[in-house]
Amino acid sequence: MLSNALLVGLMTLAAASGLAVLRVAQPDRRARVPRGLLPACSITLAASVAAVFAVAVHDDVAPTAHATPTISRRASLAEVLNLVSASTTINHVPRDLVPPLSHVSDSSNFGAPPGQCWPGVNSSTVPACAFGDTTSTRTMVLYGDSHAAMWFDALDDDARSAHWKLDVISKGSCPAVDLSVHAPLARGEWAACDEWHRFARARIAQDRPQLVVVSQALTYGAPDGTLFSTVAWQRAMATLLQALPGRKVVIGDIPFGGNLDCLLAHPTALQRCSRAAPPAIDQAEQRAARTAGATFVDTTPWFCAARCSVVIGNYSPYYLAEHVAVGYSEFLEGVLSKAIGL
Repeated sequence: MLSNALLVGLMTLAAASGLAVLRVAQPDRRARVPRGLLPACSITLAASVAAVFAVAVHDDVAPTAHATPTISRRASLAEVLNLVSASTTINHVPRDLVPPLSHVSDSSNFGAPPGQCWPGVNSSTVPACAFGDTTSTRTMVLYGDSHAAMWFDALDDDARSAHWKLDVISKGSCPAVDLSVHAPLARGEWAACDEWHRFARARIAQDRPQLVVVSQALTYGAPDGTLFSTVAWQRAMATLLQALPGRKVVIGDIPFGGNLDCLLAHPTALQRCSRAAPPAIDQAEQRAARTAGATFVDTTPWFCAARCSVVIGNYSPYYLAEHVAVGYSEFLEGVLSKAIGL
């Protein structure tokens, strides 16, 4: 019979492999498969198989670390930075890891909005998707791709606490900037994304928001597959921000990290999975924000000190390496709220 660890590993492999190809939304906010995450986000089957058997090998290796005290979801910036700094010395998976090690690849760790507000690959519209304090006269829009949607869970709580209505306008693999990109997992024109841009701009104008929060991945390619230049991306971002109403905030993309296979394979040697912190924040989006009079939020210090670790405190902060896991985004609610000026 298969060991419990191997069974967990096989389920993890199935989930990870499925997410590489599935584009099916689920209506339950806490149990949904993210659709069209990021064109550059891929799962390597061979590495996942290795991780499955690594879990089985470590079935009898119990981490010796003590349970880490959980810090409030309204943690201060100082608390976050201290926890991130200490993460470079963590070698053992905490017993109270959030989420548990057996569930780090679950789609519920992606904090996107409910299914009806998360359009499919061929969809170019969504119904009105109001969250937060829906009775408020102050409206905030969250606009972008899956790298915007990953902040939904935290921003929904922040908006409710600060008495803002939150309108979510996000589409996986379709950036906020008005550039034509290739379809997910294939080269060629993606008409639904181009149509989505027109819909999104009209919806934002209709909302007349006091605040627009924009976030997106940075590794998009044109229909022929070539990546956009820094100059083209900066120009498109500045044009977008200048056209948006109200106060504008750009949440910079998170640093790449969170190798799931490594985390599963080395639960007692986690620093083998860490990577050097990126040398600088994204200059193109920061310059575009400055040009348009928008606020740019650098998220790198929320994840990395000298290095970016796969465990911060008792949190596994990444989902599929390129997205913040919902548990860690909730931990960051306090610093996120302050950073965007709520």
